[in-house]
Amino acid sequence: MKALKILTAVMGVMILLGVSIIIVELIHRTQSPDPASPDAAPVTASVRPASGEAFAASVEIPAGAALAGTEATADHLILILQMPDATTLFKVVDLRTGDEIGTVGVPAALPTGDTGARSVPGLAPVPGETE
Repeated sequence: MKALKILTAVMGVMILLGVSIIIVELIHRTQSPDPASPDAAPVTASVRPASGEAFAASVEIPAGAALAGTEATADHLILILQMPDATTLFKVVDLRTGDEIGTVGVPAALPTGDTGARSVPGLAPVPGETE
């Protein structure tokens, strides 16, 4: 009977110790910065285009942005970034030089009634738009 009481006391202490370790770890994780946060270092990649020398390129990602996807052509890489305000940014990188060509921002929502469609000179008109 005495052994059972000692065993029960030891198991109780182990349970309390385990729960306290879990609580301390949760507090530590919520108060320390996330190493993969958007404020981390810029995205860096080594690229070897089919027609040239390898190079390393760095593209600055705005704070709070999340990489939503990428698209590539023979000459360009497009990084699709989702901003905290729901704006989508498209960053275009030249794969021959590694230089950032430009950034295009698309707002989260267009004003009511505006589809955002516009005719481009030399192309077929957008349906419903008068010239």
